[in-house]
Amino acid sequence: MKLMIKALIIISLVSSVMSCKLYEKLLDKVEDSLEKEVSIKSPDKPDTDAVTDMQDTSEQNSGRSGRRVRSVADASQSGQEEAAVGGDVNGSREDPGQIVVDQYSVVAENSVSDKDVLTNAQKDVLKQFDKEYREAKDISEKVDSYLKVVGGISEDLEEIKYKLDEMKDEITNVEADFKKARNGSNREAKKILSSLHQAIDKVKASRNYADLTFYTDAEGSLEGSKSSFNNAKSQAEIALSDIKSIDRAMGVSYNLHKAKESLSRAEKQLEEAKENQEKLKTQMIQVDKEFDVLKSIWGKLKEVMKN
Repeated sequence: MKLMIKALIIISLVSSVMSCKLYEKLLDKVEDSLEKEVSIKSPDKPDTDAVTDMQDTSEQNSGRSGRRVRSVADASQSGQEEAAVGGDVNGSREDPGQIVVDQYSVVAENSVSDKDVLTNAQKDVLKQFDKEYREAKDISEKVDSYLKVVGGISEDLEEIKYKLDEMKDEITNVEADFKKARNGSNREAKKILSSLHQAIDKVKASRNYADLTFYTDAEGSLEGSKSSFNNAKSQAEIALSDIKSIDRAMGVSYNLHKAKESLSRAEKQLEEAKENQEKLKTQMIQVDKEFDVLKSIWGKLKEVMKN
């Protein structure tokens, strides 16, 4: 009985050894067959999935395959994270200096993406700058046109002033001849003195009123408007300069406001100057008539005094 048991054990061991050897030979043939199939399919680029499946039979190859899969997954996750913060998978990012910070909570309330809101904010800023630029440019151009009007009025006032000064000198000469005739013995000359005296008084009154009132007011208003126009242009030019500078951009609205104030004040002063100019011209019509009368009487006096 013992011999039979030993014989069965020996037979079982021999069968196990034979089975192992056959299994190893079969496994070698399968591996060789798979390698040949992979090399035939892609000689330059091996099929990663097939090689990976074959390598997974060993513990070492299984570890390397796991690391490779994790590397790919990590790379994919890294790319997604970079894209989420404004970059791409190559690591490029937006310039932080180009982002306008939104200080209002309406972003979260309306559930709109930050990028869209920032873009809208940038557009609003650009629209505001464009509006202010156009306003400043318009003020500058208006001032140039107004200054031409101021120059024309100034020339007209200078001509009137020159004429008034000439009249003043002529009146002085008439008064000198009047004194001579009054102190003289010429009876015919003395008959003219009364009318000449009245003419002198009228011309002096009209001339002084035109000079000291209308001309002075017109000149004062004109100088004030010119100064205000120049100030408006200066403020507008500063605003235009500030628009081009990020550091001074906050001062644009202030300077533009000052430019508008100066322009408004200058326009009112210019209107006052025009009104006084018209009053002066009207007064000069009367002055010219009275001065013509004076010159006529003076001419008669000089003729009488020659005899």
